[in-house]
Amino acid sequence: MMQRSEERGTYDVDADATPQMAADEHLHSEVVRALAARSRARFSGRARAMVFGINDGLVSNLALVAGIAGTGVPVSIVLVTGLTGLVAGALSMGAGEFISITSQRELLESSLPQPRCETTSAHVGSCC
Repeated sequence: MMQRSEERGTYDVDADATPQMAADEHLHSEVVRALAARSRARFSGRARAMVFGINDGLVSNLALVAGIAGTGVPVSIVLVTGLTGLVAGALSMGAGEFISITSQRELLESSLPQPRCETTSAHVGSCC
């Protein structure tokens, strides 16, 4: 919310505001955006993903084992089914979380403030 509030600064259209005030407000908006991006990156989901993944894996594997056990097959079949379900679930969850974290990291990187362009003597006033 704070980031959105800063981006709606009105010094650009305020007749009483000086150009320096508008420039300072733009700089402040970039600082807030950088801090927000850093906070999101720091708290982004590794622990959350791990806890939800464990819960989902336990529930789905328990449901698989209970379903197979209810059919009356021998205990060895129930154990093999449980182990193969555990391995398949772990691989599936690992791949899903890898994709989720990678896309989240890419989204956060794209929301980072753009570095200011440096002007050179050959390109005065233009961005690199």
